[in-house]
Amino acid sequence: MRSAYVLFFFFAFSMLVPAGQAAAQSKSPQSSHLNSSRIERATANANRKLTYKLEYRFKRGDQIRWSVEHVASTRTQMAGETEETSSRSESIKLWEVQSVDSQGKTTFDHSIESVNMWQKIGEQRPVKYNSKTDQKPPLEYESLAERIGTVLA
Repeated sequence: MRSAYVLFFFFAFSMLVPAGQAAAQSKSPQSSHLNSSRIERATANANRKLTYKLEYRFKRGDQIRWSVEHVASTRTQMAGETEETSSRSESIKLWEVQSVDSQGKTTFDHSIESVNMWQKIGEQRPVKYNSKTDQKPPLEYESLAERIGTVLA
């Protein structure tokens, strides 16, 4: 939000400077002072510190979910050999409110609700795992599969 104000006032300032210069050439020193005063007020307004107070009123049992997607591709070259890898993961993260004290301080349990992942290394076949549809994860995803639905932090 602050950057929007800065951009707005920068644009406004850039429009005022040429107008102020033309006015200064054709008008009295008093009108030049008025334009300078306007520019100073616009600059002060753009530079003021804006603060926001965010208040959430959580209660025990509330659940917050985030969908997270991560995509990566790498190309590695060592000793004249090149290997390309790529991966993609989609996960649903869950934060469940465990307690809220009288001052509003909240304790959450964080867990992974589900994942849909694949990875490909070099010319090998892609390895895939979807925790919603696959009964048994491939070896590469076994340790992750054990954590799904458990409290991580």
